[in-house]
Amino acid sequence: MSSISAGTTSGTALVSTGDTTGNLVLQTNGTTTAMTISTAQVVSLTSSLALLGSTSGSVALTAPAVAGTQPYTLPSALPTASGQVLSCTTAGVMSWTSSLPAGAPTAVDYLVVAGGGGSGNSIYGGGGGAGGFKSGTSFSVTAGSPYAIVVGNGGTGGASPTNGGLSSFAGISSTGGGAGGYDGSTAGKDGGSGGGADNDNTTTAGLGTAGQGNNGGVGLTTAGGGGGGGGGASAVGAAATVSSAGNGGNGSEWPSGSGTFYAGGGGGGRNAAGVGGTGGTGGGGTGGSGSANDNTAGGTNTGGGGGGASGFSVAQTGKNGGSGIVIIRYPDTFAPAASATVSPTTSGGYRYYTFIANGSITF
Repeated sequence: MSSISAGTTSGTALVSTGDTTGNLVLQTNGTTTAMTISTAQVVSLTSSLALLGSTSGSVALTAPAVAGTQPYTLPSALPTASGQVLSCTTAGVMSWTSSLPAGAPTAVDYLVVAGGGGSGNSIYGGGGGAGGFKSGTSFSVTAGSPYAIVVGNGGTGGASPTNGGLSSFAGISSTGGGAGGYDGSTAGKDGGSGGGADNDNTTTAGLGTAGQGNNGGVGLTTAGGGGGGGGGASAVGAAATVSSAGNGGNGSEWPSGSGTFYAGGGGGGRNAAGVGGTGGTGGGGTGGSGSANDNTAGGTNTGGGGGGASGFSVAQTGKNGGSGIVIIRYPDTFAPAASATVSPTTSGGYRYYTFIANGSITF
């Protein structure tokens, strides 16, 4: 083996020609640092870097065959507590974290909201009922089993309004909101929450489904009257009064304390002078006022009912209900889902999967 001792090289390449194995061996007799390489350039080693043990054996770091360069940046400081592990961003930047995620969750929280009911063409129509609202905690799930997700469409508004579509997850199903009464003395339709009745129907509003929503409100038979409000997840739709159409019933908050509401009923429409009904919190559409044709649709992915139409002597156009939504969450100490058609978000110690269209998830 050739050797270089007690000397330096500068300005030229260092080439080993005496070792028939092709190895370059750098060795010191000191008791401190064996070798220091100071350079602003990348030191390249083909295949593996072997770290020899103090007595025997070695630990090797081996690079896979990849195209281009994969940089990894180590943390700038030691862990702040024992047991921390390295986590890595997609850019290769590493940091210390408290622990690796646990395995798949065995229980999840859920929200299942169906599509809201549409409102019909009318001069004083009822508001659409909100889509059925179901939520729960600690619902048992099985790792490795796929769960289908169905998200209901909002009911169609117009000459023949329809109920909203159902939403479901793991056998938990919410009923679509009932369409609002329209153009004459029609009643609101039954649904997750019931649709409000047309102005000329003071006896029959749509019925809500127990555990999912509430009844709609009735209309008011009087000149310049109004339609009833659609029912919401947490309140009935209001009946029309001599001065205004019925307001839509309010929806429900989920998760608790978030300030986010779903499944509000649509407000009723008001004929001639007067005030259209307000939409319930949680995406309920606003009822129209007089001939302004200003009623609004239920909020997208809220399950809100469509706002009732209005008009002075000519029926105006009903509006669609809002589409539904399905949300699944569990503590972010558990691993991400094995597969899902949506990407998760994390907030407040939870991992959320929010579905605004049909899909699936496997834990």
